[in-house]
Amino acid sequence: MAGILGTAGHYSLTRAFHTADISATQSLRFLDLIWAALLGWLVFSDVPSKSTWLGALVILFSTVWIARREGRRRAVQAD
Repeated sequence: MAGILGTAGHYSLTRAFHTADISATQSLRFLDLIWAALLGWLVFSDVPSKSTWLGALVILFSTVWIARREGRRRAVQAD
C-alpha cells in the first residue's frame, strides 16, 4: 500500500510540475507539516507545540506573501 501511495504521489507531483509553474505548486509542499501533525496526533496522540504552529504560520504567511509579490511582478512585466 505504501508503494502504491508513494507512486501515486510522485506521479501527481510530476503532473503538477508539468502543468503549472513550480513556484505555484511548490508552496503546497508546506502542507506536509499539517499532514505530519495530523497523523502524529491520530497515531501517536502527540499534540504539536505552540512553537511548531508558530513556525507553520511564519512559513505559510511568507509563502503567500512571496507568491503574491511574484504574481504582481510578472503582471507588471507582461504589460
